[in-house]
Amino acid sequence: MRGGGNRLSDSMKVLRGTSRADRLPAVDVPVPAIRARCPRWLSPLAKRCWRFLFSRLVAAARLRESDLPALALCCEHYALAVAAAESLHRDGILIPDPVHGGVKSSPALRALRESSEAYRAYAASFGLTPADRQRLAPLAPAATQDDLMRFLASRPVGPGKDKGDDDDGNTGA
Repeated sequence: MRGGGNRLSDSMKVLRGTSRADRLPAVDVPVPAIRARCPRWLSPLAKRCWRFLFSRLVAAARLRESDLPALALCCEHYALAVAAAESLHRDGILIPDPVHGGVKSSPALRALRESSEAYRAYAASFGLTPADRQRLAPLAPAATQDDLMRFLASRPVGPGKDKGDDDDGNTGA
């Protein structure tokens, strides 16, 4: 986890007059375009996430071939967090405890917390969180961010019901 409290955006530093050229993010060397197949072992929602993020990260030159396993895990943790959240909505936070009687916390609550933390860590490494985006050059036009917000807000369909999911591994790139 990164320290330092709440970070100010570069534009806010310019407005306050505290911006320094030596602290602005360095411009990265252009990365050659890569093509990769979506891993077959990903769940249907994780495959949708892969196709969405892969094309945008490649277009923004933020993805290297060595980053593909991390991207796959990022997408799978996203799918696991969504599945855990759906389970919580369906079954509730408290469930009956057959061993001790009474109720106990749903295991989905812990799964949601752990998968959300793992997703956030992977997403941060790709510059997909607001704080980490400040350390990297902008992703591309603002429309890319609107697309990301639409994707994250879209209600995923259940397993095996993903209309756009095919098992041929196309990335959509």
